Amino acid sequence: MGKTQRVVRWLGIAGVVAGVGATAPAATAQTVLTTCGPVGPGEYVLDANLAVAGDCFTITGDNVSIDLGGKTLTGNGSGAAVTDGGVMRSHLAFHNGKIRGFAIGINLPMSGHVTLTKIAVSDNVAEGILIGECCNTLTAVKADGNGQDGVLILECCNTVIKSAAKDNGDDGFDLQNCCTTIDKSKSVDNADAGFTLTSCCNFINASTASGNDGAGVVATGCCNVLTASKVRKNGGDGVFMSGCCNLLVGSTMTNNDGRGAALVDGDNQAVACKLSKNGDIGLDLSDDTGNSVTASQASGNGAAGVSIMCPGNLVALKVKSNVGPDLLQDTSGGDCTHLGFKVP
Repeated sequence: MGKTQRVVRWLGIAGVVAGVGATAPAATAQTVLTTCGPVGPGEYVLDANLAVAGDCFTITGDNVSIDLGGKTLTGNGSGAAVTDGGVMRSHLAFHNGKIRGFAIGINLPMSGHVTLTKIAVSDNVAEGILIGECCNTLTAVKADGNGQDGVLILECCNTVIKSAAKDNGDDGFDLQNCCTTIDKSKSVDNADAGFTLTSCCNFINASTASGNDGAGVVATGCCNVLTASKVRKNGGDGVFMSGCCNLLVGSTMTNNDGRGAALVDGDNQAVACKLSKNGDIGLDLSDDTGNSVTASQASGNGAAGVSIMCPGNLVALKVKSNVGPDLLQDTSGGDCTHLGFKVP
């Protein structure tokens, strides 16, 4: 036997030995759903459009997934397309379908660890999506034309990716109790705020808040971050962040009726931001001290370009053509540090 043949033979034997006792994971069969009703643990796929008065699917256990198969669930203004019935459930997943015309589209007030992908909820009487507990992921979700919030999540630690809320009767996204990440998402033309995030430590990246009747972005409780985002043409402030230690990076706040951005409670930072043509102050840091503004621009705003309570740092700042003072400094508690620009 040649050397090459021996090597091939030994590789074959090794493969057989390595495979002893190993089995491929068995595929889990999906149960086909053709009518509304209770749904227990398992994997399901919807095979028909359904119209219902009241609730459609009531989740009766943990570990439930439903592939809606691109179908539509339509209500009569009552109930929910999916509900936990007021009982705590966890590890639920729903995919690829449309939900419209219920009291609440997806109503899971006692549940958490929910994953939603490619779900569209529209024209529901109250919220499009309501989730009560923590640790949920929404990807490619759309919430349009619902009577209250598009998406309301009451507990912490949620992730929203490539999702959108439009024309809802309250906030587009109302995500509470800290630690939310929003990426590449849009909230436009809602009756209150575009994004409301509470209780600290929230992160928004590459997202848009536009045309909302209230503020574009509201984030409270400290340590919130907005990066590479566009906040424009909102009826209130473009961005309002409170609780200290908030950060704006590489974002634009333009044509908002109120302030471009208001960061309160001190120790906030704005880096490489543009704040222009807002109805009030471009960047308002006048609430407390310890703020820093770096390589940012404020122009054409209806009041001061930048208003800051000193001491603080102002570096490479460009301010011009604002209705009020281009730079308004409160020096009653000390001076601000300036570098790399001509102080107006």
